[in-house]
Amino acid sequence: MKEYYTYAYLREDKTPYYIGKGKFDRVYRRNKKDIKPPKDKSRIIFLKQNLTEEEAFRHEIYMIAVFGRKDLETGILHNRTDGGDNPPLRKGAKIGFDCAIKFKGDSRTEKQKEASKKHIEKMKGRIPHNVKSVKIFDKEYYSICSACDDNNISYSQYTFLINSNVKFKTPDELKEHIWFERNKKIAEKSIGNKKTLGKKRSEETKRKMSASIKIALQNRNKYL
Repeated sequence: MKEYYTYAYLREDKTPYYIGKGKFDRVYRRNKKDIKPPKDKSRIIFLKQNLTEEEAFRHEIYMIAVFGRKDLETGILHNRTDGGDNPPLRKGAKIGFDCAIKFKGDSRTEKQKEASKKHIEKMKGRIPHNVKSVKIFDKEYYSICSACDDNNISYSQYTFLINSNVKFKTPDELKEHIWFERNKKIAEKSIGNKKTLGKKRSEETKRKMSASIKIALQNRNKYL
């Protein structure tokens, strides 16, 4: 599926300080050790969209090579790698088997793979007594990773789901609700904002606003 994209965080002078690859709302999220996204969302831009993961990795590597890394004194980016790599496994973190295979690669022998397939078939529909299961949308999963993959939702959407008092029946219902709440907060913040009342905008500002709205609508279609 072509659901990946590459993106850049820009400084105030419009030069990029970070190049990344992601899908869903990854461009707006910040993990503990990641580079901080700019508060001004207009300084977050999509470089390429509708890519496969392999295409996104290749473009990420190319763009990092073009602008160079500050830590290697070859350019202006704060990226700590040359791109094309999955997030590193965090020490002590408990993750599902499927996630580990994605991150580390599958080094099992054919005999081990066949044994795994038989075990999976045997355990299908059953949660071992020593495994803490994850239950969302009235279905149980071995891990958060498998639950998110099966329902095509991001980790932030999963977090919203388990912390919400609202009961959602489907992933689409959850995504629609998150989108509605986001727009509601934006509308509430803009109420009583006298700075923009009666203000005449330049053609350049109108062009930037139009481009931002277009990107937001594209993201919404992908997000839902």
